Amino acid sequence: MSSVGMGGFVTQRGWMELGTVGSHEMKINFYNINNAARSGRSDQEGDGEMKDVSEFVLAICTLRSAAQFATPWNLSYLALENYFHQNEFCKEHLRNDDHPARTLCQFSDFVLNENSNRYRDGPGFLTTGELDAYWSSFIGARPQIKAPAPSVSSAKCSNSSESSKGQKQATKRKWPCADICNKFNTGYCQRAPGSCYNFRGQPMRHVCNWRDLNVPNSQPCGQQHMRIGNH
Repeated sequence: MSSVGMGGFVTQRGWMELGTVGSHEMKINFYNINNAARSGRSDQEGDGEMKDVSEFVLAICTLRSAAQFATPWNLSYLALENYFHQNEFCKEHLRNDDHPARTLCQFSDFVLNENSNRYRDGPGFLTTGELDAYWSSFIGARPQIKAPAPSVSSAKCSNSSESSKGQKQATKRKWPCADICNKFNTGYCQRAPGSCYNFRGQPMRHVCNWRDLNVPNSQPCGQQHMRIGNH
């Protein structure tokens, strides 16, 4: 990492998790330079919370750079970083968030966990298009950071852009499996039906999430069985 100007940016735990492909313990905080400075004590690795978005930007860049050394074939980290750059780190959605870096970390940890599931199950890592659908579901479940209702003057200014955005929103891909437990479908969920929640507190259904990937916006199977062994 010193050869690319990032020597000492990664915690010891971060290198270990990168080498354990499919691990559920991967966190973006392991690639925070401030946490790396405290990595001499294993009980503090990854404990420090990022204070601002610039700190998160450096951490996601560090993760992608470290992955190029440890697992150069795994481009899911590059897809995640590119998604954030293409959307300017979602600053429009987070402009009313008091802790935007924390929100970006929570979403990144969720994506890293989901990619770990996909590595084991074999459907392929999340693409930038799928990340966009996941982000819409993620931010939609956080009403506390949604923008307040626009004033009359701002509403008039936005009317001209609504028509151009309407067509894009109409063709935006939806992700129908966001409330279905993926761990249940792979046999890893230890929770009883009705008591399973994701990290946002959203209840997760224990039903089959198999979808026909050749059919755009196809609905999941929805039957009371796991995807593994039935499809």
